[in-house]
Amino acid sequence: VDARIRKETLARERRVAAAHICERLEIASASEEIYIERVGYVSGEPVLVEYSHWRADKVAGLEDEQLHIPDLFYALIVERFKLPIVRAEETLLAGAAGAHTARRLAITPGTPVLILKRTTYTVNDQIVEARTSVGRSDKFSYKTEIR
Repeated sequence: VDARIRKETLARERRVAAAHICERLEIASASEEIYIERVGYVSGEPVLVEYSHWRADKVAGLEDEQLHIPDLFYALIVERFKLPIVRAEETLLAGAAGAHTARRLAITPGTPVLILKRTTYTVNDQIVEARTSVGRSDKFSYKTEIR
């Protein structure tokens, strides 16, 4: 059953990116990022948390609380920041919920979760976003098509 997911932005800030995020974004260490944290709900129940890290130089202003982030995040990025989203690479992992994620998903820390690590690219193979989505393993499904 394809249930409609509704996303709520719970945190957003412009900050100096941690070293491992700078590596994922392929930017100089101590560069700024715009961090966005969203929770996805299906029928009012939290099913996934998105931890999204953007290159601050590419989406300056995304940290503005007045700017509404729609469920379809990339539509905003393309329209507002004129930043084409060309492709993304994803890796799916299994893991256990840490304390913060568990709180967001209303589950016990250590509960099995699915982790989707995404790297998002614009033109010229330039990385603009590093995202980690963590989903409840009992509520989360992932579909892909290989051609």
